[in-house]
Formats: sequence, C-alpha cells, structure tokens
Amino acid sequence: MGGRPGVVLRGHELTSTGESLEEAVLRAVSVDPIARLSLTVVTAGGTLRDLLAEDMAELPDLGGRFNLGADWRHDVSRLPRVLPYGTLWCSLFRTESRTLGR
Repeated sequence: MGGRPGVVLRGHELTSTGESLEEAVLRAVSVDPIARLSLTVVTAGGTLRDLLAEDMAELPDLGGRFNLGADWRHDVSRLPRVLPYGTLWCSLFRTESRTLGR
C-alpha cells in the first residue's frame, strides 16, 4: 500500500492498516464520512485544501493514543445494544460487554 493507511480496491472495497485493530477499524470507518464531506464541498463549488502549518501548530497535541482511544470508545458506544454474536464481537474488539450498553 506504499506506506499509506488505506487503499480502495476496485471491486473489493477498502483495506486499511494500523498499529492496532482499533486504529485499522477507525481508519476504515472514517473514509466514508470524509469522502461525503469532500464531495459536498466540491459539489458546492468549494476547493479542498490542507490545513495551513500555522493552523496545525495552534491545535493541542493530545497524542495519537489519546485520540485513538477517545474515537474508539465513541464509535463502540454508538453500536446497537443487541449485536449479532454478542460475546464474540466483544472479544474480537477487546471490549467488555458493559461498554456496549449491557
């Protein structure tokens, strides 16, 4: 994948990587909303551009693990309360059942 965190494969959807299962899943899950937002901006006549270095410098550095953990807890909390394969799902994602609202 050339050092990139994800790739869209024609006819096979998306493959993503990460240093952990959580990071790989969050990268995959984030592609759709980012793509939709990008399409909305371009459709409305806007131009996509990277944040300026000065703007990036103003953002607090909370550390990658902090953001990953917060994102993971947020996404898991949004899962339906009744999941297929209940305990298997929890063990695959190293999440306790109580975290899923049980």
